[in-house]
Amino acid sequence: MRKSTAPILYAGALRPLADSFMRNLRARNASPKTIEVYSLSIRQLADFLDHAGLPSDVREIDRGHISEWMNSIMENWTAATASTKYRAVQSFFRYLVEEGEIEVSPLLHMSPPRVPIRPVPVISEHDLKALLAVCRGNDFDSRRDTALIRMFIDTGARKSEIGGIRYTPDDWEMNDVDIDRCHERMPA
Repeated sequence: MRKSTAPILYAGALRPLADSFMRNLRARNASPKTIEVYSLSIRQLADFLDHAGLPSDVREIDRGHISEWMNSIMENWTAATASTKYRAVQSFFRYLVEEGEIEVSPLLHMSPPRVPIRPVPVISEHDLKALLAVCRGNDFDSRRDTALIRMFIDTGARKSEIGGIRYTPDDWEMNDVDIDRCHERMPA
């Protein structure tokens, strides 16, 4: 294949290279959420560099510039958000190295922000009993609500996981629940 002799219009320009990276993510079938988060993170880096008067040519961005950006993120966001943005930009610069746009990523010897582990709050036994007491009854709504609460308690599932369960008595092939086989042992 013959190499193009056309001038490179945006050599080193962060924003057009970010657009190229997004096309690459779509071609690799990355999730829409991943593309959205990565795109936003890279745009925020570009905006920060522009606002701070720092270089926006990827060949001139260094570890110090990335550290300044991360410090600004940590001032306004949680460590988890900063870590997500860091990883998005890290992936972008890794892509730039692979594409030959830069020789070394400015994030090469950097580490993402440490995210402290925060235990998930657990409902007290007293509050759980009170919640189940509110659902006490023999009507459909009371039984349904009790079943939903017990599903959360027994499985640790998320709201979206339980909300997505389907049961249609008229169409057994579309069900996620098989009432007739509920006591059978599932294969390992």
